[in-house]
Amino acid sequence: MGREKEFAELQRRLNSALSGDCQFAVVAGEPGIGKTRLLEELKKLVSMRKIRVLYGRFVEQDQAFSYQGFCELIQDYFRSRDPGSSGAERPDFSDIAPDLLSLFPLLTEISELRSAVLWTKAVSTYTPDYFVEMLPTSPWIHQPFEEYDNLRPERLAKKYEV
Repeated sequence: MGREKEFAELQRRLNSALSGDCQFAVVAGEPGIGKTRLLEELKKLVSMRKIRVLYGRFVEQDQAFSYQGFCELIQDYFRSRDPGSSGAERPDFSDIAPDLLSLFPLLTEISELRSAVLWTKAVSTYTPDYFVEMLPTSPWIHQPFEEYDNLRPERLAKKYEV
């Protein structure tokens, strides 16, 4: 794999978490250096221990720390929580709302939620409010996001002349 030192650190953190210690790790770096491969190897190890794996992807935007990855983790948790439940059921966050508002005070200013994605498929059952690319087919493996890893809003605006 080529990332033995980093993998050993992630294993150490995993073992500490399993023994009850709170752990947080960020895997970051330039595109193509092996972040996904490193995490896939960790996922194999974790899956053997019957531990649920949740996914979240953070994208650097103008040097600001994005919360998108946390949102994805929460969504992944609720999607995988009860595979037999209806997707139409909405989770009740009323008990944690005060904590969320204290952590993210700007949430009080949100009056409407809209969805935006980089790409979507014509065969998808859900159509987001905004998207950059519509895939006419449903390819088995397609990772169009790689093109957008280093894309900044200015270049995207120029590309679509917004």
